[in-house]
Amino acid sequence: EHLTGLNLRVLHFRFEAAQYIANLRDNHTDFDEHKIKQIERGKTTEAQIRQLLGTPSGQAIYPVIKQTDGYGLTYQYAEMHGFTQSTKRARAVIDASGLVVDVEYTTQGNWGR
Repeated sequence: EHLTGLNLRVLHFRFEAAQYIANLRDNHTDFDEHKIKQIERGKTTEAQIRQLLGTPSGQAIYPVIKQTDGYGLTYQYAEMHGFTQSTKRARAVIDASGLVVDVEYTTQGNWGR
């Protein structure tokens, strides 16, 4: 058989981030944002982060994070406050040696009000 005008492309991709968010009573991704201030750049390990915040709801690699030789642990939780969704998100970036090199915390909506 002869195929005319067929344009084939091979796409290469990789997962750069995965995230899971839930707010069910027995299955949730909530975390204590007050413990984030205990995370120290260059000192805190992944195990210590997991002890402080629990199991991360996601992970990310470059280019989602700036660190080319590390990975990010993401914590995210959302809930409805009236008709507004409120979200809190923390990400700790771990370098190749296993130490935190960056940590960020953001909120959206009516979180903490």
